[in-house]
Amino acid sequence: MFLILIFSGLILLMAVLLVAPSVVNDIMRSRIGPRSRPAPSKYPHFAVIMIFVLGCALFYLVGQGRAVRHFDHFEFLANCVAALFLAVVGIFGCYFPIQFMKVFVVRLRRVPAASLDDRARKIMEASGKIFGALFLLGASFVTHLVVTSS
Repeated sequence: MFLILIFSGLILLMAVLLVAPSVVNDIMRSRIGPRSRPAPSKYPHFAVIMIFVLGCALFYLVGQGRAVRHFDHFEFLANCVAALFLAVVGIFGCYFPIQFMKVFVVRLRRVPAASLDDRARKIMEASGKIFGALFLLGASFVTHLVVTSS
């Protein structure tokens, strides 16, 4: 139970790093003046990879002690394709959140990106990255099913 809480907290920390890298940058470099701090990374590779890896570890811990279901060949291939699809969609949402939101929210397709004010752009980026992280967690769950079934 304690490990499950630790992994859940680490996934939450990685989601915060993904959504608000400037806040994490300010906390980590609090002794450096605000003007001297480097700009936070716009492509947080570490957070994306760690959300997937920690999600796999979390689902492995949660699934311990349960009966393992063996898949036939078609189910195995379908789950592999599903895990790959969810991972690609999640990575797309984490790296290109505004385009991600425009693909999945029909009303936003007609709105040009230049017409968005700064507040709306930040909200769209945060929500796209959160949905991307959720897709990555879904991919880690399906990956856990594929790995434990074989």
